[in-house]
Amino acid sequence: MKGSITITDTIGIIIIALLLITLFTSIFFKIFDEIARELASSSADGMARRLSNLMTISGAAPYYVKIKLEEKARYNCEVKSSRYIWIQLSNPPGYRERTGREQGFALPFSPGKYEDVSVFTITKRRNGGVGYGFKAK
Repeated sequence: MKGSITITDTIGIIIIALLLITLFTSIFFKIFDEIARELASSSADGMARRLSNLMTISGAAPYYVKIKLEEKARYNCEVKSSRYIWIQLSNPPGYRERTGREQGFALPFSPGKYEDVSVFTITKRRNGGVGYGFKAK
């Protein structure tokens, strides 16, 4: 008959619709995940957390450790009173506020202020006594 839809046509349309829905949802979630990761990795909050954790964990090394963290984004950072680090994006995008984040850590690092940096180096050395160092450039 002219203009009639058979069972085979209906099953084919349903299969194609399900495949398209599956394809679009998987692509959408993958793109959304990549965008969310990019935003999280370039935020001052995430960076402050990463740096303070690395500064604290460097104390677990038995003798010497050098941790180098390179980021795409550029930051202003200040190690305050040997127990806190403050991080702020140097040039935040227009949709993000220009706020900073302060995060504590457990080891005594000497205070310092760094502007427009993207490479962070954390060191621990033990020769006679224990010394911790933090540099950024």
